[in-house]
Amino acid sequence: MMAPSGLGALSGLPALVRLNLRRDRVMLPIWLASTAALAAIGPRSAQTLLPTQADYDAFAATAQGNAAFTVMLGQPLQVNTPGGFISYRVGIFLAVLVCFMNITVVNRHTRADEEAGRTELTRSGVVGRNAPLTAALGVALLADLVVLLVVPAVLIANGLPTVGSIALGVSSAVAGLVFAGIASVAAQLNAFARGAYGLSAALIGVSYLVRGVGDSAAPALSWFSPLGWFKAVRPFAGERWWVLLVSLAFAAAMVWLGYLLAGRRDLGAGALQPRAGRLSAAPSLSSSFALAVRLQRGTFVGWLVGMLVLGVTYGSVAKSVTDLFDENPALRRYLEIAGGGDPVQAFIAAAALIMALIGSGFALQTSLRAHGEEGAGRVEPLLGAAVSKVGWLGSYVIIAVVGTIVMLVAAGFGFGLVHGIRSGDLGQVGVVIAAMLVYAPAVWVLIGAALMLVGLWPAGTPAVWGLLAACLVLTFFGSALDLPQWLIDLSPFAHVPGLPSAEMAWPPLLWLTLIAAALIGVGLVGFRRRDLQTP
Repeated sequence: MMAPSGLGALSGLPALVRLNLRRDRVMLPIWLASTAALAAIGPRSAQTLLPTQADYDAFAATAQGNAAFTVMLGQPLQVNTPGGFISYRVGIFLAVLVCFMNITVVNRHTRADEEAGRTELTRSGVVGRNAPLTAALGVALLADLVVLLVVPAVLIANGLPTVGSIALGVSSAVAGLVFAGIASVAAQLNAFARGAYGLSAALIGVSYLVRGVGDSAAPALSWFSPLGWFKAVRPFAGERWWVLLVSLAFAAAMVWLGYLLAGRRDLGAGALQPRAGRLSAAPSLSSSFALAVRLQRGTFVGWLVGMLVLGVTYGSVAKSVTDLFDENPALRRYLEIAGGGDPVQAFIAAAALIMALIGSGFALQTSLRAHGEEGAGRVEPLLGAAVSKVGWLGSYVIIAVVGTIVMLVAAGFGFGLVHGIRSGDLGQVGVVIAAMLVYAPAVWVLIGAALMLVGLWPAGTPAVWGLLAACLVLTFFGSALDLPQWLIDLSPFAHVPGLPSAEMAWPPLLWLTLIAAALIGVGLVGFRRRDLQTP
């Protein structure tokens, strides 16, 4: 039978869009609420950190030409105004959040559905060849339209200029569309959902780094980054609307390429064929732990390289923060949230906290991988052999716990080595690694929460990403938002001593370790007692 073409290729599209929206009825509101909350944090933090125009002027004078914050946040444009400051401080994080929302939506409804067999089931009905991809992109587009409306509404309600608010909302939504297109291509290239997610997320990271290097050293380089295009719109600083056309043209090209690749591959296969494996497993794969390590090898290496590069990036700018904080008391107050004291030590403490939160992504991804294997039906054959349920799930726990330590050490080593070379003190390597390792118990608590959900409430495992986002907001913005201390203390990261600017405190780390052990134990017992979930 010939594949349908033209409008026939989109048969069943309205029903698929409604189905996708129903399946995302919890996830999408959480993403959109997080976007609105991040937009709302900007004006509130501006009022707290920079209460007077003199503070704005001092901030603008010291931020100009400072490589450290240009790499992290972009070029400081009109930062002596509330709008410019908010766009500078929150804008890039807002765009990255929207980009991750888009790649999640597109991959979830394309490659993940195809891998789980749901696409084959729906295609057995009156559903055209291009309808699943179009439905996924349609849901992403609807979510971006909500971002386009909500972000300006939040900013305008806080008294910011209308044009700049609209520009920030539109540029965030368009950045999301760009990565929706990239995700549509990644979903066609990879035969597995984790590969599609990994490729899309890696491209967000590459885009961020290219923009950072371009903004700080070679402006022309920023034009090779979609996030560079986002910053080039310049909300609140003389908007350049024509840059949006560049992003839209690239997004359209990616979507076209996605459809092209989708039409040239078989259902269930990727355009890039995976390498054929051996007919028999190597002796090193004779245990469930070895198999788990093998399955996580690519993810582990990718995260390890990413954390090392992140540490090197922070280490390369650490020395330059001294002048900035000496001249600006407002920024010093900001860093005091992470420990205070010497500016460089405070910067190390703040950077360690940021990198620990980012590294938590590896820990959660590894913990939830076990649930993904269960949902794909690959666990039942394993447990048919001499493998216990606790032993199998425990393999992923060990990888997550030990891998967390490795990630923190890698980031600390990269940071400390570069900072030590620049400052002439290689003893900084040990200082920064220690500052990273104290966050291991806090990350383990998140691992425990993920395992508890896997064991007791598998359907609720996506909520652990919301828990990570809540930790980020409570830790970084809890004080700026005047949240009650008991609420801030719900984050395990709030109890970790911010080394090296704070004194070491062992009791909170011990308590966090015990809590993590208890949560992991509950998860293992719950998993042993419940039935497997099969597709």
